[in-house]
Amino acid sequence: MVIQRGFTLIEVLVTVVVVGTALTVILQGAGLGVRAAGAAERKTTAALLAEDVAARLETGEVSLTEDSAGDFGEAAPGYEYAVSVQTLADPPDLVLATIEVSWGMDESGSAPAGTYELERWVYRAPASTTAGGVTRGPNLGSSGRGATR
Repeated sequence: MVIQRGFTLIEVLVTVVVVGTALTVILQGAGLGVRAAGAAERKTTAALLAEDVAARLETGEVSLTEDSAGDFGEAAPGYEYAVSVQTLADPPDLVLATIEVSWGMDESGSAPAGTYELERWVYRAPASTTAGGVTRGPNLGSSGRGATR
């Protein structure tokens, strides 16, 4: 009786195919995870930048009377913002500011790779409002909601 030691060629080939398939699936999953983490980071950065623009709207650094746009310079390269303001008829000092932060370019190069939009209601107090002889600036109270596309 002959005792056979080791593996046959068929067993080795089947093992190689199974291990190769498993590694391919694992690496694809890891790549997907890395891409998802990058997308989440970009959206989180855009949300924080939109909040920064909203704060500048409330303090008067960015105009509440007209639409504006810009970028964040070296603080956030590749990110840009656009602000559109809509004043209500009643009350006239309530402004809806829509802040859109965009980043990168899509594969065609004609549209942003991603955008984040924040809407913020801001009360714009008249500059001549006085209380006890003290001139008051804009009311910093506001509420907002954000959405990504």
